[in-house]
Amino acid sequence: MEKSNDKMLELLADQAAFGLTEEEAIEVEMLLEEFPEWKSDNSFELAATAISLANLDTSEPLPNSLRTKILADSEKFFASPEKVLEKEEFQKTFEFAPKRSVFDWLGWAFAAAFLVVLGVNIWSTRLQDTAKSDNPPKTQTPTPELTTMQKREQILASAGNVSVAWTQPKPDETAPLSGDVVWDNAKQEGYMRFQGLPVNDVNKETYQLWIFDENQDEKTPVDGGVFNVNDKGEVIIPIKAKLKVKNPKMFAVTVEKPGGVVVSKREKIVALAKV
Repeated sequence: MEKSNDKMLELLADQAAFGLTEEEAIEVEMLLEEFPEWKSDNSFELAATAISLANLDTSEPLPNSLRTKILADSEKFFASPEKVLEKEEFQKTFEFAPKRSVFDWLGWAFAAAFLVVLGVNIWSTRLQDTAKSDNPPKTQTPTPELTTMQKREQILASAGNVSVAWTQPKPDETAPLSGDVVWDNAKQEGYMRFQGLPVNDVNKETYQLWIFDENQDEKTPVDGGVFNVNDKGEVIIPIKAKLKVKNPKMFAVTVEKPGGVVVSKREKIVALAKV
C-alpha cells in the first residue's frame, strides 16, 4: 500500500512537470482506481505552473504600495480562523493521508506564489504599455530626393563654382549647340546642360566627357564619364570624374565607341568649354 502511494505521487509529479509515456499513463489510471481521492487534485499542476513562472523578468520594481497590499492580503488570508485547522482535525487528516496533506499545503504555497508573480507580470506589462502610449515613436519625414536640375542649381548657388558655356569647334548652323557646364571643386560634383546635342545611336557610338586639369598632362585628361542623348530637347547630365579634379581649365565632349575609351584620339570633338 505504501509503495503504491509513493508511486502515485511520483507519477503525478512527473505528469505535471514533464508528461507521461503511454505505459506510465496506463499505470496512473490503474492507481487512480486505488486512490480515487487524487482524481480531483490539482496541486501538482499549480506547483508546476508557479515554478515555470518563477523566472519571469520584470524590468520595473514592484511599487511599495502594491507589495504591502499583497503581503497584507496574504497574511489576512492564511491567518484567518476559518483557514486554520484545529489541532485534532489536522492530526486526523494527517493520519488519514499523511503524504497527501504535505503536498496539499505545498500546492497551495505554489499557487500563492503564482498569484504574486502573475500580479507583478500584469502590473509591469501595463506600465510598459502606458509608457509606449505616452511616448509613441517619432516618424521621420523622408527627405525628398532632389532632381538633377535642383542639384545643378545648388552648385550654381554655391561659392567658388565653375560655370562656362559650351561652344562648337566647327559651328553648325543647321544644328546649333548651346548650354553650359558647372563644376564644384569642393564637392567634386558637376553637371552638363545641352540644348541641340544630336541624339546618338547607342549601338554605334557614345558621348564622353574629358576634363583638362592644370596639374594634369593634356595627353591624358581626366575621364568625366560616358553618356547618351535620347531627347532632342534640353538634357542635363551629371559628371562622373574618375580622378580628383583640382583646377579645371577646359571641358571637352568627344564621340567614342560604345562604352567609351581610356585615351581619346579626339577625332570628333562636338563641344568645348574653356574656363
